Amino acid sequence: MRTIFRIARVELSTLFYSPIAWFLLILFFVQVAMAYVGKVESYVTQQELGRPLQNLTFSFFANPQSRGIFIADVLSNLYLYIPLITMGLISREVSSGTIKLLYSSPLKLSHIVLGKYLAMLVFNLCMIGALVIVAVFASFQIEALDWGIVVAGLFGIFLLLSAYAAIGLFMSCLSSYQVVAAIATFAVFALLKFVGTLWQDYDFLRDLTDYLSISGRTETMIMGLLNTRDMGYYVLITVLFLSFAWFKLQGERKKVGWVVSLGKYVVAVVVVLGTGYVTSTPGYIGYWDTTRTNMNTLSVNTQQTLKAIGKEPLEVTSYINLLDGTYWYGSPGSRTGDKKRWERYLRFKPNIKLNYVYYYDSTFNDYVYKANKGLTLDGIAEKYSKSYKIGLDRFKKPAEIRKEINLYPEKNRLVMLLNFKGKKTFLRTFDDMQFWPSETEVTAALRRLTVPLPVIAFLQGEEERRIDRMGDRHYKLATSEINVRAALINQGFDVVGLSLQKDEEIPKSLAALVIADPRANFAPEVLAKINRYIDEGGNLLLAGEPGKQSVLNPILGKLGVQLTNGIVVQGDTDYAPDEVKSLVTSLGTEFGRSVTRLLRLAKPISTRNVA
Repeated sequence: MRTIFRIARVELSTLFYSPIAWFLLILFFVQVAMAYVGKVESYVTQQELGRPLQNLTFSFFANPQSRGIFIADVLSNLYLYIPLITMGLISREVSSGTIKLLYSSPLKLSHIVLGKYLAMLVFNLCMIGALVIVAVFASFQIEALDWGIVVAGLFGIFLLLSAYAAIGLFMSCLSSYQVVAAIATFAVFALLKFVGTLWQDYDFLRDLTDYLSISGRTETMIMGLLNTRDMGYYVLITVLFLSFAWFKLQGERKKVGWVVSLGKYVVAVVVVLGTGYVTSTPGYIGYWDTTRTNMNTLSVNTQQTLKAIGKEPLEVTSYINLLDGTYWYGSPGSRTGDKKRWERYLRFKPNIKLNYVYYYDSTFNDYVYKANKGLTLDGIAEKYSKSYKIGLDRFKKPAEIRKEINLYPEKNRLVMLLNFKGKKTFLRTFDDMQFWPSETEVTAALRRLTVPLPVIAFLQGEEERRIDRMGDRHYKLATSEINVRAALINQGFDVVGLSLQKDEEIPKSLAALVIADPRANFAPEVLAKINRYIDEGGNLLLAGEPGKQSVLNPILGKLGVQLTNGIVVQGDTDYAPDEVKSLVTSLGTEFGRSVTRLLRLAKPISTRNVA
């Protein structure tokens, strides 16, 4: 161990006797300082303008959308520094001839490799020190700085630097020319960054390239989530390239056959990949959310829902239609991203099995047929498969998929089927910018598998607004439209239409009864059923339009409330007089975050046609 420290000390003295190390450290510090000053100036300006500053630590350091310092200014440029330092670690010894002295000395080659690598770790710590200085200054300017995010980010950057140093050390062993070693190091960095985009259409190669890819791992840590898979990746990559450097020096000191030499490299790769496969298996991954608010962790409600499922496996089968516009979201090349979306749930339930079924069938997108006039469904599918460069034999034909499952009610678009102990429910995608279901929709779908969901009935028969019709009068978009995120059926409710004109009674199990803008008077027997429902403590939501007060008053009278004739109006030079503007009270803020924002900014909200 003392030998390793002595070699490291000598390497550091050589490193800092030259101007390159000092120049790079100063350049790095100036870059970080300029980014810090610019970020502070930006937020000070926002504060002076009265704009709210929320989750400031995350926005300042880690949020990609707000160009956090660690993401936009450090991580994106970090790869430029290390090759310029590591390029001379071994190649300098080779070009000057001192490598022969090292070979002939009693020093172990492993000590040489570890000593030089230790020197690089010290240099990396110097770079981290510049970031620590910035974080300390930020703690004086950001109230209640979330040190969990900062420390996790610093740790992730240090692991990345350490892996870069090991790669650069090995590349320095391959050439006596330092510039060549630096270029080779850049090439390996680029390969590790982009390898995750290669061969995504093939299952085995996709999993392999996904593991080899270095992209996204440090970003996860910077956002405050540490996990043993990513930390293990950096350790294994470091060990792999340090082993390569050791093998290379061994081969130079003592000539061996190329078969033996190649065998060492192959064994090292196999051991690293095997270890990486085990450490990347759900159930063997440990997580630590270092943020103060656990922003990277599922809510307690979702965790309890997953816990209620128990140890039984949960199958999630995605059905992807080649001819639908949602195909690209679920194409083979997009499956790596899909697995990452499910990782938050795999953390708490490792035995979630993700399946993918590809098929082609009719689509609700009329453009497909207009652009392919004269072609049959099979002909269109063949044309699409050639354009996408994917074999049509990977897709089930319409007759095959229809025999397996009826997806027509789901519009033959990308949808996920959850299957737990034979009980099934759909988890849908949506026609908005986010497209994929959020935690709210996933939890709502999971609860359908474990507990009875609240049922909301909409009264029918008196010309009320309907839940099965579109249009500005009716409620389908808000209640039962499958591809609308906010629809009740996607938010953990079941909605039904209910007619009381026959012998049907109001079920006692209802969560609520909605009477939405009836236009016809209630029959005596219907009114009696509604009154019994109210007497039994049922929840009731009434909505009415001006001019129909007499329709709802028989119900409201029982509650001691009446709708009077007339319309409340408010004079305004810009808006219609029946658009009444009202400020949100402090009590109203309990209804949600958006309402709270309206109160804080003193913005009025409008209520049309107040009766």
